[in-house]
Amino acid sequence: MLMTNQNILFVGLGKLGLSLAAILSQKHHVIGYDINKKHVNDLKLKNYLNIENDVKKFLNTKKLKLTFTNKLNFEKLDKLETIFILIPTNTSIHGEYSYKNLIFLINNIIEKIKFNKKLIKKKLIINICSTLQPGTYKDYLKPLEKKYSFLKFTYVPEFVACGTTINDFLNPDQLVIGANDKFSQNKIIHQYSEVIKTKKINKVSIEGCEMVKLCSNSFICNKISFANLISEICFDRKINDINAVLNSIGSDSRIGNKFFKAGPPFGGLCFPKDVRAFKNLCKKSKVNHSLIGSVEKINENKRDFIIKNINLIIKKNKLQNIGIIGFTFKEDTKVTDESQYEKILNNLKIKKINVYDENIEYLKINKKFTKEISLTNLLKKNKVIIIFHNKDKYLNLAKKFKKNIFHTVWSKPYNYVKDLNINI
Repeated sequence: MLMTNQNILFVGLGKLGLSLAAILSQKHHVIGYDINKKHVNDLKLKNYLNIENDVKKFLNTKKLKLTFTNKLNFEKLDKLETIFILIPTNTSIHGEYSYKNLIFLINNIIEKIKFNKKLIKKKLIINICSTLQPGTYKDYLKPLEKKYSFLKFTYVPEFVACGTTINDFLNPDQLVIGANDKFSQNKIIHQYSEVIKTKKINKVSIEGCEMVKLCSNSFICNKISFANLISEICFDRKINDINAVLNSIGSDSRIGNKFFKAGPPFGGLCFPKDVRAFKNLCKKSKVNHSLIGSVEKINENKRDFIIKNINLIIKKNKLQNIGIIGFTFKEDTKVTDESQYEKILNNLKIKKINVYDENIEYLKINKKFTKEISLTNLLKKNKVIIIFHNKDKYLNLAKKFKKNIFHTVWSKPYNYVKDLNINI
């Protein structure tokens, strides 16, 4: 029997949390909470300026049972059955994911719940979607379950990308349910099944789920680094059909083509942190971490490779200024966290760098770079254009603006675009 229309409290309305809260509210009554008062007020007023386009469209076009608040009053939440938490769990200086903010939040919630006698008479599930360092449940969450009989934890990690969060949440390759008892497992599966389209549901322990999340992303980074390693070899050997090479290798079902393409080094909210956390886990487990260390090193080398070749372009053309298309860590997002492109720009040997990005007006950008709101102005002001974002419309500009020289860090089969991976 499906348990529909359950009351859900969703804590954390950031880039990922807001997306999942909105999706759940299609079938369930969801109260969305965030500590950021301005963000909550903007959501109440439907002021979605700083929200990514796919989420904005979903909020504007779907009929949702979603309300927003920055004040939690558990005395009025008698029908509450599940609390979803998706807050940032940043990595520490040692590389492991920090549990402190999460545990502080959970203890705060428990203290408020204790005063609602109706809530503590039933099982209340706290479903964590934030990334957990393996060992967090055993060391910090399990003791809370033993102390409070009304409390159960589940862990359902997210496998989504910024810019496509709605689609990724709705159509995942798999749904991994981390639970240590059947009651919690069944309830969470039912809640997700009402809104998520997937036949692949993997049921694992919470401890196992902690491993699944961290290892999956670390392996993807391994694929990215290996593909970039191959691309650099092809560059050195003057093998121009690098796309065909990687596509052929990835066509082997044992390997796969996803994330197996020549491109920039990985960055963003998850991949770099997951790699560091996995490396830390290997060290703590006294397991050889040379493989994951090499993944990090190859990623750094790819960045240095791009810096070196752009500087060669600058020197060859005796440039005083250069145009850049793309600043966020990938296209279709406002996220600049651990953007490799920003690191690349900081190491270019040139006086002036003009930057265009579709979200440039929302971005905090280094003062030594000039923001270009107009793509046309960028092309008029700069002879040489470096394309970071992998969009056909940027590559197709070369057909219209014959006076510009275009280079891309992506390997694409366009004979009118000079490619950093193929020909300088």
